[in-house]
Amino acid sequence: MKPKTKEQKWMMEKMQLFPALTEKQMKYAKEHCFNDIIMESRGRMVCTHCTHTWRPKDADKAKEAVCPHCGKKLSVQHNKAAHKDCEYFVMSRKVGEYQAFQFFMIKRHVKKNEVYHWDNEVGTLFLDMQGKQTSFCRNRFTMSYILDAWSWDSEITLHNTDVLDRLGVGALITTSIHPTLKRNGWNGKLFQNDCTHVPRHLLKNPKFESLWKIGQFGICESMMRWGWSRYDSRITEEDRDRIIRLCNRHGKICKTMNEWTDLLDYADDLKFLGRDFGNPAVLFPQNFQDEKMRINNIRHERERIIAREAAARRAAEEAERDKKKKEWVRTYQRRFKDMCITKDGFTIKALLTRDDFEEEWKAMHHCIRTYYGKIDTLLVSICVGEQKTETAEIDLKTYEIKQCRGVNNHPSEHHERIVELLTSQKRIFKAYNERKFVKKSEKKAETPVANGTPNLPAVIYKIAV
Repeated sequence: MKPKTKEQKWMMEKMQLFPALTEKQMKYAKEHCFNDIIMESRGRMVCTHCTHTWRPKDADKAKEAVCPHCGKKLSVQHNKAAHKDCEYFVMSRKVGEYQAFQFFMIKRHVKKNEVYHWDNEVGTLFLDMQGKQTSFCRNRFTMSYILDAWSWDSEITLHNTDVLDRLGVGALITTSIHPTLKRNGWNGKLFQNDCTHVPRHLLKNPKFESLWKIGQFGICESMMRWGWSRYDSRITEEDRDRIIRLCNRHGKICKTMNEWTDLLDYADDLKFLGRDFGNPAVLFPQNFQDEKMRINNIRHERERIIAREAAARRAAEEAERDKKKKEWVRTYQRRFKDMCITKDGFTIKALLTRDDFEEEWKAMHHCIRTYYGKIDTLLVSICVGEQKTETAEIDLKTYEIKQCRGVNNHPSEHHERIVELLTSQKRIFKAYNERKFVKKSEKKAETPVANGTPNLPAVIYKIAV
């Protein structure tokens, strides 16, 4: 992407005049970018800081060790003969009315008692005093999911991307700062693995700037990292602003993000228990960690009680549903056990038992078996001759067809005729559904019917025969 505006062309010219890195700057970057460890392989230990090699006793069991050459106490990684690191560091300087951030990738390869370093520039980000960014960087392999998959054969050109802003920075070297950033409180430092978020927030967010000048760095980092979003918290934005005002009023400074998140968690526990966290004596106790742990234990006990009550309530509701379902199944089977309607070559028969539903499911390949025991619903199977054709669900309150599906939930070739037939049989479905039964002791002798038709209203006889 070629520069088009005067500002972009001016930035390209200034980038060519950036000075080369000095040995002092490279030394600072190497010291702050990489985390030193001790490699252990076959009883031999190698310090990645000074590349000293030695063979102590029980080397394969040690978790930490002290290098006898440089005196550093480092963690031990076992079965590791070589170590590779890849990090970024940034050179920051004032360029005209911009603050420029020049990004470098630095690699370290430690093998045996030798260490190799390699560095190269990946791009430059210009930040104006309104918080707008302009990025110049190398091309990347766009099909790669790796963030730093740079094409080192490409040149540094203008790109409409935020890839530089998403890189984790291990070290920042600031040579000069724009006066506007100085006025807003930036001293050339960043949070851990931060890029250009702090200066951009200082330019665009007045609340962030005020908290930064007060020294509430923990609140600022929390705002910058995840933008106040806490999905597992009861603390609202109004509650958070109230806590910030109390912190500023009573001199509570949260220097780290952990201090601020601990305070929010404590306020969340207080709100859950219904206590007033707006009282400074409650929100800022003398032994904060002990009080926080005590309140958190009370909350957990309350949550366990609520969970037990909810489980008991769900069990009772489930038992009640099962009871209603069993009662409905018995009533449903008594009402529709002898329903078999034959008309125009179609046979409509109610599905009654689990075996009926399983057989229908195997034949039709849809989810009919999950409908067993559904209350106020009639499930019927429609056959053409001996062949199952469709399955229908009928609401027993309105007697409307809720759905009618064929094999694999697709309509059959007789779908329209089946829907018309089911619609015309509403009176029969209603008559079967309104059948009433009496106890055997109260049941009177009934006159047997010659053709075996059940004792139903006369309208059924006229239609079903």
